[in-house]
Amino acid sequence: MSSLAEPDWEALAHDPQFRELVLGSFMRDFLRLGLPALVAACLLVGLGFDACATAVRRLLPSAATPVVVLLCVLVVAGRVAHARYATGEYPIEPAPTAGVEGPILRVGTGPVLVLPIGDPTKDSGSHATAMYRSIGVWRPLLNGYCSYYPSNFRARMELARRLPEPAVLDTLRQETRLTNVVVNSMGVPQLTIDRWRKEVEAGTLPGVRIEHDDGEVMVLAIDPLGW
Repeated sequence: MSSLAEPDWEALAHDPQFRELVLGSFMRDFLRLGLPALVAACLLVGLGFDACATAVRRLLPSAATPVVVLLCVLVVAGRVAHARYATGEYPIEPAPTAGVEGPILRVGTGPVLVLPIGDPTKDSGSHATAMYRSIGVWRPLLNGYCSYYPSNFRARMELARRLPEPAVLDTLRQETRLTNVVVNSMGVPQLTIDRWRKEVEAGTLPGVRIEHDDGEVMVLAIDPLGW
């Protein structure tokens, strides 16, 4: 008698059609699958505790209350003992804030693009960081969080990943009136900042000038009207 094969969950998670269904239609980000998983875990713990309490009431009706209370204390104590953080602490990290680019962007106007960005079907961290940092600048942002983004967001981010290609920059400039690009080194300046520097110095990006470049962060000013 044959048995059903165990599903290959890892392969399913990397299947393009499955990712498109989950990310494009519902969750937008696989990290968010942790939310329903957490709810399910809490429900299972509650149901399990109720089953244990019911069994105690049937086996030891006279001592049901103290046994159930003791069981509850043991569950809580076990969770506290295995907690990743000390009691009373919460794993809060400082929110990202604008760095050296902040003062430059605050005196300007128009949309800003922050690079580098990852695969728009998977990456949300770079967009969330860019949004946090934009709070102190308050400029329109091409980057966007991965939940409920505009219909053309993914295509636009795919274009942005090809920068500094001149044709791509022209497209973004015409469609969005882009006026500034912030390029973060992210530890690989030869793949980020150096590429822009070479294009600007070679004159292949007319209407683009470097306003700041310290090797870690580059701020470019862009003429949104062309040349």
